[in-house]
Amino acid sequence: GSTLSNSAAEFIPFIFSNSDHALLEVTGTVMRVWVNDALVTRPSVSTTVTNPTFDSNITNWTDNDEDGGVSAWVTGGYMGLTGNGTAAAIREQQVVVAAGDQGTEHALEIIIERGPVTLRVGSTTGDDDYISEATLDTGTHSLSLTPTSNFFVEFSSRVKRRGVVDSCGGAGSGAMNVTTPWAGGDISKLRYDQSGDIVYVAADGYQQYKIERRSTTSWSVVKYETDDGPFRGINVS
Repeated sequence: GSTLSNSAAEFIPFIFSNSDHALLEVTGTVMRVWVNDALVTRPSVSTTVTNPTFDSNITNWTDNDEDGGVSAWVTGGYMGLTGNGTAAAIREQQVVVAAGDQGTEHALEIIIERGPVTLRVGSTTGDDDYISEATLDTGTHSLSLTPTSNFFVEFSSRVKRRGVVDSCGGAGSGAMNVTTPWAGGDISKLRYDQSGDIVYVAADGYQQYKIERRSTTSWSVVKYETDDGPFRGINVS
């Protein structure tokens, strides 16, 4: 095969086991994934998410806030979710799947402006049988599911500060493209190491990032934001 637009690329090997591996193709601001010498692709479906970008409101996303949680539209075109540490802010939408698209793989393309935000996708409200409950960090996510009927997309947060969702829409057909922060001229600077389903990536001039695999066809590129070190030794003098 060829790289995206025949561009220069940095290839990152993803090796989970002897029989479970992939090749991550990183070109300017885009990552694609090769598995068994074929690109991860999305089929064509007619399914759409209503109001996917929250340009002026979060209409069509049902308010299921628990007592103490607050979900609201945020100026600039975002969905805001603020918990109180115990109660969750929750917004949900039922997505209609036409009979001809049922049983066909779909994908959601989600951008989180400020994580963490919790995602659940299921066949009934509050369920997660299509995409298991997942914590989405700040960044871009391309997550696959195969619905056999209509499905529910739910965003929530119990965290006391506001989580912010930028968009949630259906992926277009063709090769999966996941947005990355690295410009084409900087891909030679990438340094990386893998732990399980996560590849940690550093590059001079950029915040550290993580490439996360949730399934063979579900990938994310998110900021690495540690809340517990590493720390230098205490300066006791």
